[in-house]
This record gives sequence, C-alpha cells and structure tokens, in this order.
Amino acid sequence: MNYKSISLFKSFSDTSIQLIENESNIYKFKPGQPLSSSSYMQDKIHIILDGVARLIEKSEAITIAKLTKGSLVGLGSFLRAESCEEVFAS
Repeated sequence: MNYKSISLFKSFSDTSIQLIENESNIYKFKPGQPLSSSSYMQDKIHIILDGVARLIEKSEAITIAKLTKGSLVGLGSFLRAESCEEVFAS
C-alpha cells in the first residue's frame, strides 16, 4: 500500500510511514458490514484506503456523509471517549 498517496500521510517521513505499515492491519469490508457502531467503543481508528463507507444517522437511517480514501473512521469516538459513530461499508 502506498500510504503517501493519501493526503493525511503526504508529509510523513519514510521512517514514519514504515512504522505505520509495520503496526497496521489491513481489513476488507463487504457492503453493509459495520466499520464502527455507536453501541460499541472500538480500540481502533480505521483509515479508508479504497472504496466508500457511509456515516449513518442511526435513528432515521439516513446517510450523513460518504467517506472515501483517506477518511478516518472512529476518530470522533476516540476523541470523545465514547462510541458515537455508525459507519458501514458500501
């Protein structure tokens, strides 16, 4: 994976990129599969490398935003220290 192709990582040094690659896991999600749930606090932040996910407003089941390459999933929950995101692969 070429992390430097993601705007978030463009200014990172090669050493930093290597550390990220060594500590990262790559997951593939099928359409409809959850990446994040407001009912469960994850211990990970996902970075979308390819494809699209949808941020959902749970009570009305509407798409708030489409998340694409470079989007962070789970950061809001991490910063708030409580689960708050419903995100599904699409």
